[in-house]
Amino acid sequence: VVVIDTEAADWMQKVAALPTNTIIGGPLTPAAYNQGRNSGLFKDRAVFTFLSHLEGGEEGVSAWRFFSSPNDQVAALLKFCQDLGIYGVASLYPVDSYGQRMNSVINSQAGNFGIHVTSRSYAANNPDAWGSAVSNLMQGRAGSPFEAVFLPDTWPAAKGVVPYFFFNKEDRLVIMGTALWEQSLYNDRSPDSSYFYLGVFPGTWNNESSSSAKQTLVYFLNQLGGGPVADTESGVPGIPVGSVKADLWYALGFDFVRFAMNMGQPDSGLLSGSGWTAQQVNSRLQSAQKIDWSMAPMHWNSSGQASQEMFMFTPTADGFAPVNLDEFKKRMEETKRLHSQRWSEE
Repeated sequence: VVVIDTEAADWMQKVAALPTNTIIGGPLTPAAYNQGRNSGLFKDRAVFTFLSHLEGGEEGVSAWRFFSSPNDQVAALLKFCQDLGIYGVASLYPVDSYGQRMNSVINSQAGNFGIHVTSRSYAANNPDAWGSAVSNLMQGRAGSPFEAVFLPDTWPAAKGVVPYFFFNKEDRLVIMGTALWEQSLYNDRSPDSSYFYLGVFPGTWNNESSSSAKQTLVYFLNQLGGGPVADTESGVPGIPVGSVKADLWYALGFDFVRFAMNMGQPDSGLLSGSGWTAQQVNSRLQSAQKIDWSMAPMHWNSSGQASQEMFMFTPTADGFAPVNLDEFKKRMEETKRLHSQRWSEE
């Protein structure tokens, strides 16, 4: 494994010195990727970028993705709605580049799941107008009913928008965020989750996953931490208690190295000096992807288009936790019952 820092001035020279049959993971930033692509550095190489998007026509032809996309996030949310029996969704999005892009994605994908989407926007930089945006959305609900709301905004912004639904006497909606929430909730260890009792968002790292690859990664990182070995009732030494905590970024590197080993070498062989063709990469991907993933599993179709089977999480009093579909359904039905009881008594 060769590690190259794209922040270093000579990173492109170091990549150019690698054999063309080397499997490359990265770059991590669009700027570095564009620099390498425009210089011809990635020609005849199997480059798997850690980016959520590649320009039209590139993916599966001149480069590949090894990272989740906005499409993956939205697909996970729409599938979750489908599993709940929800077929009407509102998209309440901020008027900024991210919000507009995510609103476009949910509108383009909704038909694949038989879901109707009603879209409304709000000014991202004007919190005083958020209440009016929610009221306007709710007033139009009779003609276009929905049981879930997609909020493609940051966690702090979502915490400012969602209470307005409650002020409008609506507490039954499933509130759907994006992966933007994940990082904030890692740091916000005591969020006010009362407004997000029916909140969900997609993520790529599940700390409670029982997959053997995830357990192996945690074990290796704990060993690197050099901590003491945990005691167990059986007397068999447990996993060392270390200072290195597994997360998505460790999982990304761990899974990529094992995935790259599965890719093998181009058909021309290790010593020929010949690089990869797109056809060879796309063909080899069909078997290489069959690894035990420590993060959310990735898949590639025969054209080299990537997708990631993302996990679903819900905000909690101490951060967030994986969603159990059956428990969430019961929570949703109980919320509906209490709502009906509350407003019928007025």
